[in-house]
Amino acid sequence: MVFAKSSPIDNPETLYNHTLTVVKEAQSLKDSYGAKILQSVPESYRQFFWDALFLACKVHDLGKVQSLFQNKILKAAKRNKSELLQVAKGIIDIPHNIISPAFLHNLAEPFPEKIQPAIYQAVAFHHGRGKEYLLNDRAWIPVEDAIRKDVDGRIKELDEMQPLFEGGLASPSPRYLRKLQVQHGAEEARFYLLLKGLLHRADHAGSAHMAVEVAPNKHSAQQVKDYLTLQKKVRPQNIWQAPYASSSAGHNVILQAGTGSGKTEFALLWIDSEKAFYALPMRTSVNAMYERLKETYRSNNIGLLHGDSAMYALSTLDGSSSDNGVSDTLQKIDAARQLGMPISVCTADQIFTAAFRYSGYEKIFATLAYSKLVVDEIQSYDPDMVAVILKALIDISELGGRFCIITATLPKMYLDYIAERIPGIERPPPKFKTSGRHRLRMMPKAIDDPEVIDQIVNLSMKYRGVLVIANTVKMAKKIKSCIQERQTQAFLLHSMFTYEDREFKEQFGILKCQNGIWITTQLAEVSLNIDFDVMVTEISSVDSQIQRWGRVWRNNRPEYSSAEPNIYVATVPSDKGSIYDKDLVSLTEQALCTHNSSLMSDVDEFELVQSIFGDPALEDSGYKAKFDTSIKMLEEYNFSVETKSEAQRLFRRILNVSVIPSQVYSANQEEIDKAVAGLNSNKDRKERLKQLQTIKKKTVSIPYHYFKDINRWYLDKDQDIIVANMQYSFETGVELAQVSSAAFI
Repeated sequence: MVFAKSSPIDNPETLYNHTLTVVKEAQSLKDSYGAKILQSVPESYRQFFWDALFLACKVHDLGKVQSLFQNKILKAAKRNKSELLQVAKGIIDIPHNIISPAFLHNLAEPFPEKIQPAIYQAVAFHHGRGKEYLLNDRAWIPVEDAIRKDVDGRIKELDEMQPLFEGGLASPSPRYLRKLQVQHGAEEARFYLLLKGLLHRADHAGSAHMAVEVAPNKHSAQQVKDYLTLQKKVRPQNIWQAPYASSSAGHNVILQAGTGSGKTEFALLWIDSEKAFYALPMRTSVNAMYERLKETYRSNNIGLLHGDSAMYALSTLDGSSSDNGVSDTLQKIDAARQLGMPISVCTADQIFTAAFRYSGYEKIFATLAYSKLVVDEIQSYDPDMVAVILKALIDISELGGRFCIITATLPKMYLDYIAERIPGIERPPPKFKTSGRHRLRMMPKAIDDPEVIDQIVNLSMKYRGVLVIANTVKMAKKIKSCIQERQTQAFLLHSMFTYEDREFKEQFGILKCQNGIWITTQLAEVSLNIDFDVMVTEISSVDSQIQRWGRVWRNNRPEYSSAEPNIYVATVPSDKGSIYDKDLVSLTEQALCTHNSSLMSDVDEFELVQSIFGDPALEDSGYKAKFDTSIKMLEEYNFSVETKSEAQRLFRRILNVSVIPSQVYSANQEEIDKAVAGLNSNKDRKERLKQLQTIKKKTVSIPYHYFKDINRWYLDKDQDIIVANMQYSFETGVELAQVSSAAFI
């Protein structure tokens, strides 16, 4: 008997059973979306695709028959030494994925010669291990030895597998190195990408013992219309999105529309009943959209896909939830991670990092080839990230996938780039309100200038709520301190609070009650559904400014009729170009000065963005240079990385570390220590996640350049649970300066 997995320990999964499961999931892919998938396969090879996928599924793990691999499983399963297999002298442990294609030589013969290497490579590279053996003939010798001296002699062990193969399995042949070294032509490369990507999907679902596709085609445009008419009380004739979404259903689409215009519903109507992914820039906005889609479709079959998705999903369960409820929630989170939910809401790094072509990226592209993809708030990303997103959209479109970009502000240079490379993009008329919403006043000072602080305090006496947005956490804290010196209360929200404090401040603070003075950073631009009376903000790039202004006078309010401004812009930025490009900020300031004191509608703001991003001066700016450099790396130099985690770090430019501030640890030591102990002693996944959630709530994310200079220690090195010697308060968040030793004692 040949084993495929070492679990469960008391009864390890056999190769035969695992293979049957993988084939079953491949069949499920065909049954669920087979016609759509075939549209992406080059026409000349469509008749061979499913047979090639089923063959790859059957063969992919045959290399596990090796004696050394079987012994590893037997040892992991605590079997007696007497049960271990004899190992031929001189052979080494070759990754099973490199050995598996040895069984393909006769099975691949019925396929056209040009796609045979694609089948070999899909099997050989379904894991990333062992590529060092492919460098040359000499490097291949250990593979030949393993096949001739070990695998060939164990063919009888595969008798159980024989019925899966028409004509049976022949003795393995080591003569396939050249097949693994072939460079594919364009059509063969697409065939290979789809084949390998769907092999990953079937294999991963089979290994996890979950459905590769959950409830396909169970959502519809009619459910969105019902939501609008029954819940939002919109008259059917006023659902403006319906005709545009229907006419553009089979096309790529870019819709530019203002805040509160219903662009999300446009995207959902465009999706209709097809498999889809909805990408947003921040986890907070992803969580909010996840809840919104559950309400819209009246369904729990909505995927949630980001780094803390399991934590968030568990936190939404009430205390009365049964073990079955917890298990069902985790099962849906796992299905989303395997790309198996009918609609998934995700952070952009979960999807677009496939543009870096890390090992296994084909899984994402092959799935998106038969899916629809919505990209919301694209203007929130830095230009180098936008370059990655647009390059991925081009690649996905070429495979047959379809995308819909919905945004209030899409810079002309991005629009020109993608329109040039993808002909026929549908562009419904922009949907912006013509009524005036914002009256602007430019203040040629820094936002912490005494005159500006006085203005904030005075505004708080006239209006129900004042929103203040700073470019940096440091400046946000300083503003709060300056306001407090004037004996006025102000609330602070930024990224450097613990997970639970930030959640509390969002859910029970700024989202629930927009009263008083709220000071925040750019996280308010996209992640918070808020509506303030008036704003004081630091200058930033024009796209950022428009997003900030969208948090003022927004929810079905009448035209702004006051002669007093409701947007005040301090023109001396605290970030000094470290966050927002200096050239773009300079152009923004010049343009805004021409609108000083004037009333602006959504249309005016849209045209303002287009004028600045269409300014010839931008051609020579650092902002444009960042975009151009990133595009060049991806297009001309085929820039790639080895792993998905590396791609995500590069995309997000993550240089942050999660830590527990020492003051938080001291105040909650018993609870945290108990959770760490439970994490190490408990093997039940649900319990471990609960312990991790307890710990996560006490952590804060800090920049690495601060972290490296701060004293810290590990509560658990394997889990990266770190206590950092820093001050912290619920009112202001973490202080990046170290706690003095005396204060800490």
